[in-house]
Amino acid sequence: MSKRGRWARLSRRVSISASSERSNRIGPNRTYLTRQRPAKWQSGRTGLEGAAIAGKDKSIARHDAQGRAGGLVLLVDVGVRPTAADVRNLIAEFDRTSVSFDPEREGRGPVKDEEEHWLELLRDGLTFDLLGLSPGPGVNAPEPRHSFGSSTNFDDTALVAIGLFPGPHLAEGAHTLPVVRTLLALGSQLARALEGVRQVVWTPAGCVLEASLFERLVNAWLDGGAFPAPGLVGFELSGDGSLKTDGLAFFLQRELLLDPQCCTDEVAASRLASRIIHEVIGLAVADMPEVLEIPGGPDVSLKEQPERGVILAGPA
Repeated sequence: MSKRGRWARLSRRVSISASSERSNRIGPNRTYLTRQRPAKWQSGRTGLEGAAIAGKDKSIARHDAQGRAGGLVLLVDVGVRPTAADVRNLIAEFDRTSVSFDPEREGRGPVKDEEEHWLELLRDGLTFDLLGLSPGPGVNAPEPRHSFGSSTNFDDTALVAIGLFPGPHLAEGAHTLPVVRTLLALGSQLARALEGVRQVVWTPAGCVLEASLFERLVNAWLDGGAFPAPGLVGFELSGDGSLKTDGLAFFLQRELLLDPQCCTDEVAASRLASRIIHEVIGLAVADMPEVLEIPGGPDVSLKEQPERGVILAGPA
């Protein structure tokens, strides 16, 4: 099996201050993706159960949160959530992006305030649904499982959520890197351009990030840097001392389980897991090397354990 070395220097990592009493500190002035107690984020009247998705016949189908492929939720200040018209005006300034379907402009007529307001956006030949636009109900933000540079202590009357998800025809390929990269590029641009975006949630891993940090991590990857494992994947320490990912299965159909021998230092273990993920992301499990050479780091053995749904990583 081929060995791959494409790790970008760790200087791209972003140091952040811990911003929540619920966050588990594992280093001075630094918070990594840590397990959080569930927070009740009820940011809309109907939630994703009422998300409108256009079919070819322009009819509306309803999907719940589990029915949507992995996407982004943007948490926005109440009172400044964008309308479809606001988004159309912004999109006109985006490169390679357009509005490919607007219910109000496709024969349905005006959408009532209590109905779902949404747009289908086209970016680089791929379509994404932008849900929860004003004046309709927002989407329900998922309960966060991991926090990175963003507090989970907030007034849920002050934030409302909009969602960006791959279109229905992309559902089976939502985990592929071309779709993920395009989704994140569009989401990052929207988070920067829209007024009042405070936090971003990556739904497959339940990761919540402060909006500007999300932009930096995503744009660094898109510019050729490291895959933003802290941000798109959560890390959890087990009782036996091993470290397990949460959300990597969205990409690989397997989670990564780091042997306890590699986890004597939590920060170093998280860094090692991030480097392994960077090396294997986008590979099929069958194409992964048995021994992974990490530049400047230890050689790591990789063994699939399909019965456990994991890839076991340990000293080579």
